[in-house]
Amino acid sequence: MRLLGDISMRPATVADSLTSATQRTEQAIRMNVNIAVASSGRDEIACAMRALLAEHAAAGTPLSIGDILPA
Repeated sequence: MRLLGDISMRPATVADSLTSATQRTEQAIRMNVNIAVASSGRDEIACAMRALLAEHAAAGTPLSIGDILPA
């Protein structure tokens, strides 16, 4: 089982249950189950941009439009 999205946006009991289920099934190989939780395209884009900015800031490299958009 794989969780997609931000489970911290769910109530603690739900987040704990989902995390527990993910841990119990991490060795499963016959079936893949993806669960999207509190997932939005906007959140995913913002998260990706934060990661990209942090990566460039840590490396001290400038960020150009080519790093974000394909040519």
